[in-house]
Amino acid sequence: MIRQKLRGGFVVYCPMGCKIRVSERHRGRTGKCPRCGSPFFVPLKPVRKTEAETAEAAAPPPEPGVFGKWRGWMENVHLHAVVPQKLKIKADSLLKDFQAVDLAFSEDGLLLVTLVTAAGLFGANEKKKPAVRAAVQQHLATVGKLDGLPAPAQRLYPVESLKQFSMAQPTPPDVDSLFAGVPVFGTNRIAVKLPKLGDETAVHYLSFSLSEFREFTARLAAAGGPDNLGADTDVPLVDNYQTFKCHYTDQVVQELIGLPYYQADKSFSLQLSGWRCGKCGLVVSEDARKKEKIGGLNGKGIAKAVCPKCKGKFGNHPLYSLAAPAANPTATPAMP
Repeated sequence: MIRQKLRGGFVVYCPMGCKIRVSERHRGRTGKCPRCGSPFFVPLKPVRKTEAETAEAAAPPPEPGVFGKWRGWMENVHLHAVVPQKLKIKADSLLKDFQAVDLAFSEDGLLLVTLVTAAGLFGANEKKKPAVRAAVQQHLATVGKLDGLPAPAQRLYPVESLKQFSMAQPTPPDVDSLFAGVPVFGTNRIAVKLPKLGDETAVHYLSFSLSEFREFTARLAAAGGPDNLGADTDVPLVDNYQTFKCHYTDQVVQELIGLPYYQADKSFSLQLSGWRCGKCGLVVSEDARKKEKIGGLNGKGIAKAVCPKCKGKFGNHPLYSLAAPAANPTATPAMP
């Protein structure tokens, strides 16, 4: 208990509001108020931060994907080395023939880094990737120079060469294609042809899913590459819809344009929005189809169902839209 009358020190308050003067030696201790007997606590002395600690706390967090002058880091992009004389022109012939590389951009150009040269027995080398990636990123952030980069291989495309990047799959109209329009890099994947470095004989390509391609082209354009790469193809660079009205409810039904690219990319979540009659083009929302039981309650019989307008077979022509992102669940307060 702290009962003696003190000079100096500082004042604390008991829970009833009584003033009590205490000294530094009482910090961290409890006592009873000499007036009302209520217990009180003398707080510990706050620890002052050094100027360096204060500056560090006030500094903004580091920008993600930035390591020194290198930014826009992308992981595990498919790099294909194609020798035209050995190429087999058939769908998906190059789908699994690739080297996974990480990408980063700077004012110097585009850097491709090979973290492991092969998967190894039972994928043992794949497990080394995170550690090698971290070492490479640390080197770029601290040393900066590409000399001594702790990776098996690297390729630097100088900034003046970025304008030469071009679409390889799908091929723009009126452009001759080595692949004759065949999706050799994988059905509904997107490939970009890279300019040659030195006297190499193989032609190099990067291939992407839709979401990867959108990220890559945005960063490529910002670094000095072509603007709107792929705009002259059927690749959906942004999300666009064709809209219809439901025959039964006048509800708006959306059809996502470029659907096959979204279906081939697991990062997109799609939802069934409606159905189109293959004969007359009538559109019915999925909610209305369920209510009217077109094709049965679950829609499995819709291909042979009768269209309410043309009376022909409806056919199996689903319409899809992007699913809305799930809302963050609201915590329900516990009952007292």
